[in-house]
Amino acid sequence: MGEHREHLSFYTNQCLDEVRRVGNDNGELLTEHFITMSQIQCAYINQHHVMWADFLSHFTEISSDVGETIIVPQKPLDFKPPVEENKPLVEES
Repeated sequence: MGEHREHLSFYTNQCLDEVRRVGNDNGELLTEHFITMSQIQCAYINQHHVMWADFLSHFTEISSDVGETIIVPQKPLDFKPPVEENKPLVEES
């Protein structure tokens, strides 16, 4: 009985050590992947920021040549037009 207990203890400890090693390796791989993906995402955001800045500076130069400022009114993102009650959804002809 004691011999079987030693064998089971040995395999249990080996299994636990292997699980810890694989978990550590996977954790390092996950960290490296997260850092790489974060760098890619930041580069993508920066690229689009630069493109928008160039786009806006182009129109700023045009408006300064003309001598006027063009302001385009925009609706807020949460804008909802007022709903008129008793108005039919489809107009009858």
